[in-house]
Amino acid sequence: MSELNTSNLSNTNPLPKGSETIVFVEDEDMIRKLSHRVLHSLGYEVITATDGAIALELVKEFPERIDLILSDVVMPNVRGPEFVSRARKIRDDFKVLYTTGHSIDAALGDAFQETPDERHAELLQKPYTPQQLASRVRKVLDEECV
Repeated sequence: MSELNTSNLSNTNPLPKGSETIVFVEDEDMIRKLSHRVLHSLGYEVITATDGAIALELVKEFPERIDLILSDVVMPNVRGPEFVSRARKIRDDFKVLYTTGHSIDAALGDAFQETPDERHAELLQKPYTPQQLASRVRKVLDEECV
C-alpha cells in the first residue's frame, strides 16, 4: 500500500475538492487512515468504519445527508455490497464507490452475486494514489443519477 502517499497533496495539479459527506468503510487500518486524511484534507466530511456492520449502525444514526458510500468490497463480517444493500433499505440518499485489492473479476463475481442491484457501482482498484482517490470520488459525486 505504499502508493497511497499523501505527500503529493500539494503538487502543482490540485486535487478536486468537495464538501460532501462520505461514509468510508475499510478494514485495513493504513488504507483507512491515509484515505481519511486525504479526503478530509480536500474538504469532505468523512465518517469511517472498519466493517459493514459498524457502518450500517452509523448510517442508521447519522441524521444528515450521506452523499457517498466508499466501501471495500471484501471485508470480514458484512461485505461491501451486502452493507450497501442493507443501507439502501434504511435510506437512499447516497452514491456508491467500491474499492478492492483483489482482482476485479474475483471481487465482482463473488461479492455481487447476492446483491446484483449494485453491479453498476464504480470500482477503484487498490492500491490507489491520492490523485486517483480524489478524482474518482469527485467523478462519482458529480455523476447524474440514472
